[in-house]
Amino acid sequence: MALLVALGVLVCSVQIFAEDYAPVVTERIPGSTETPVWTSGAKVMWQEADSVVFAHVLEMSGGSRPSACMRAASLQARSEMRRYISESITSSELLSVEDLSSDPEFESVTASLAQGSITGASVKEQYWEKVLKTDLRGEKTLRILCASKVQVTRADLDLQLGRIIEEETARNPEMRHALMMAQTDFLNSLD
Repeated sequence: MALLVALGVLVCSVQIFAEDYAPVVTERIPGSTETPVWTSGAKVMWQEADSVVFAHVLEMSGGSRPSACMRAASLQARSEMRRYISESITSSELLSVEDLSSDPEFESVTASLAQGSITGASVKEQYWEKVLKTDLRGEKTLRILCASKVQVTRADLDLQLGRIIEEETARNPEMRHALMMAQTDFLNSLD
C-alpha cells in the first residue's frame, strides 16, 4: 500500500513538473484558436488525395516578425522536402548492395535528388505561434514557431524523380532499376 501511495505521489509530482515547464502559447496566427495537428512533426510527409504533402516547423527568437519567420519556414520546407525524399530513396534496402552504393553515379543521383527544387511544389498552408518556454533553470524565453505545409501532385513528383534517376544512371541499369523500385516503394509508403 505504501508503495502505491509513493508511486501516486511520484506521478503527481512529474505531472506538476511537466505543467510548470510546458510551453505556453501567447499569440497565434489570426483566425486560429489552436495549434494544427500537422505542426507536431508526428508525420513529416504524407499523401492527401492526389498530392504529396511535406510539413516543416522552424523556431526563431520571439522578437522575429511572423512574416519573416513564415517565409523562412516555407523556403526551408521546400529544401527539406527534397532532402527527405533523397534520403528515403537512397537509403532503401534495395540499394544496400555494396557495388551500387559505391558507384560514382550513386553520388551523382544522391546530389541531384537532394539539390534544386521540385517543380510545382507550392505552399498549401502556414501557421505561426509565439510560445513562452521555460528552461530547466526556470528562465522563460519567448520563441516563435512557424510551420509550412508544402504540396506537389504525386504524378509531378513521380515524373521529376524518375527523370533525375534515368539521367543520372544512364550507364548503370542495375542501379537505375534499384532506384526506380526504391522510388515506387517510397511513394507507396506515404499514407
